Amino acid sequence: MRSIWDLGGADPPDVAEHLRSHYERSDLGKKTVGILLRRLVTKGYLCSSPRPVVRGRPPHVYSPLIGPEDAFELLVEKFLQDHKIDEKALFDALERREFSGKHYSG
Repeated sequence: MRSIWDLGGADPPDVAEHLRSHYERSDLGKKTVGILLRRLVTKGYLCSSPRPVVRGRPPHVYSPLIGPEDAFELLVEKFLQDHKIDEKALFDALERREFSGKHYSG
């Protein structure tokens, strides 16, 4: 998603190159990136726009449907649901931790 947000919209080869040059992810080829982008379309994070095939380039350009903040919120919500964590209990625990002076130092 970071590459799509950075580029504003791109095809799989452009995203794969961006991942290599900006995020040191040389392990992801353009076909793998294309699969991941299609999955993000299915999940509602991206849209895919057709374009004419040019010299073997993929016929789709992928663009973001949501920004980083919304994506983060969706990931947190999914995590809470998947792990059956009560949202109120989590916030209460975080609030108690904040007021007690205990902080995560990661």
